[in-house]
Amino acid sequence: MPENEIRLEARLTAIEYVITEMAKTVYVQAGLTSDHFRIMRENAREKLMAETFPGIDAALADHMGAEIADEVDRLYRGIEDAGTALLSRIANQGK
Repeated sequence: MPENEIRLEARLTAIEYVITEMAKTVYVQAGLTSDHFRIMRENAREKLMAETFPGIDAALADHMGAEIADEVDRLYRGIEDAGTALLSRIANQGK
Protein backbone atom coordinates (compact mmCIF):
# COMPACT_ATOMS: atom_id res chain seq x y z
CA MET A 1 0.00 0.00 0.00
CA PRO A 2 1.46 3.40 -0.94
CA GLU A 3 2.50 5.72 1.90
CA ASN A 4 -0.17 8.32 1.07
CA GLU A 5 -2.88 5.63 1.28
CA ILE A 6 -1.52 4.45 4.64
CA ARG A 7 -1.63 8.03 5.97
CA LEU A 8 -5.16 8.53 4.63
CA GLU A 9 -6.38 5.28 6.16
CA ALA A 10 -4.73 6.14 9.49
CA ARG A 11 -6.33 9.58 9.43
CA LEU A 12 -9.80 8.18 8.69
CA THR A 13 -9.42 5.56 11.41
CA ALA A 14 -8.34 8.23 13.92
CA ILE A 15 -11.35 10.40 13.03
CA GLU A 16 -13.70 7.44 13.45
CA TYR A 17 -12.11 6.61 16.81
CA VAL A 18 -12.49 10.15 18.16
CA ILE A 19 -16.07 10.43 16.90
CA THR A 20 -17.00 7.10 18.49
CA GLU A 21 -15.36 7.98 21.82
CA MET A 22 -17.09 11.36 21.97
CA ALA A 23 -20.45 10.07 20.78
CA LYS A 24 -20.57 7.22 23.28
CA THR A 25 -20.48 9.82 26.04
CA VAL A 26 -23.40 11.65 24.42
CA TYR A 27 -25.21 8.30 24.09
CA VAL A 28 -24.89 7.69 27.83
CA GLN A 29 -25.61 11.27 28.92
CA ALA A 30 -28.67 11.60 26.66
CA GLY A 31 -30.10 8.23 27.68
CA LEU A 32 -30.42 7.06 24.08
CA THR A 33 -31.80 3.62 23.30
CA SER A 34 -31.39 1.09 20.52
CA ASP A 35 -34.60 2.46 19.01
CA HIS A 36 -33.02 5.92 18.78
CA PHE A 37 -30.04 4.47 16.93
CA ARG A 38 -32.28 2.44 14.61
CA ILE A 39 -34.20 5.60 13.71
CA MET A 40 -30.95 7.57 13.18
CA ARG A 41 -29.61 4.80 10.92
CA GLU A 42 -32.84 4.66 8.91
CA ASN A 43 -33.00 8.46 8.54
CA ALA A 44 -29.36 8.67 7.50
CA ARG A 45 -29.76 5.91 4.90
CA GLU A 46 -32.88 7.56 3.45
CA LYS A 47 -31.17 10.95 3.21
CA LEU A 48 -27.91 9.59 1.79
CA MET A 49 -29.65 7.44 -0.82
CA ALA A 50 -31.48 10.55 -2.07
CA GLU A 51 -28.30 12.66 -2.10
CA THR A 52 -26.90 13.86 -5.40
CA PHE A 53 -23.19 14.18 -5.97
CA PRO A 54 -22.47 16.90 -8.53
CA GLY A 55 -20.07 15.89 -11.25
CA ILE A 56 -20.62 12.17 -10.71
CA ASP A 57 -22.57 9.95 -13.10
CA ALA A 58 -26.07 9.16 -11.73
CA ALA A 59 -25.41 5.41 -11.51
CA LEU A 60 -22.14 5.98 -9.69
CA ALA A 61 -23.84 8.53 -7.42
CA ASP A 62 -26.35 5.87 -6.34
CA HIS A 63 -23.45 3.54 -5.56
CA MET A 64 -21.65 6.33 -3.70
CA GLY A 65 -24.76 7.06 -1.62
CA ALA A 66 -25.12 3.38 -0.73
CA GLU A 67 -21.44 3.09 0.25
CA ILE A 68 -21.63 6.18 2.45
CA ALA A 69 -24.90 4.97 4.01
CA ASP A 70 -23.26 1.62 4.83
CA GLU A 71 -20.33 3.38 6.51
CA VAL A 72 -22.62 5.71 8.49
CA ASP A 73 -24.61 2.66 9.61
CA ARG A 74 -21.38 0.96 10.69
CA LEU A 75 -20.34 4.05 12.68
CA TYR A 76 -23.74 4.35 14.39
CA ARG A 77 -23.59 0.67 15.34
CA GLY A 78 -20.08 1.14 16.72
CA ILE A 79 -21.20 4.14 18.77
CA GLU A 80 -24.19 2.19 20.08
CA ASP A 81 -21.97 -0.77 21.00
CA ALA A 82 -19.42 1.50 22.71
CA GLY A 83 -22.17 3.30 24.62
CA THR A 84 -23.76 0.03 25.69
CA ALA A 85 -20.37 -1.25 26.87
CA LEU A 86 -19.80 1.96 28.84
CA LEU A 87 -23.23 1.68 30.48
CA SER A 88 -22.43 -1.92 31.42
CA ARG A 89 -19.09 -0.92 32.98
CA ILE A 90 -20.81 1.86 34.93
CA ALA A 91 -23.50 -0.54 36.17
CA ASN A 92 -20.90 -3.11 37.22
CA GLN A 93 -18.90 -0.53 39.19
CA GLY A 94 -21.85 -0.07 41.51
CA LYS A 95 -21.91 -3.75 42.44
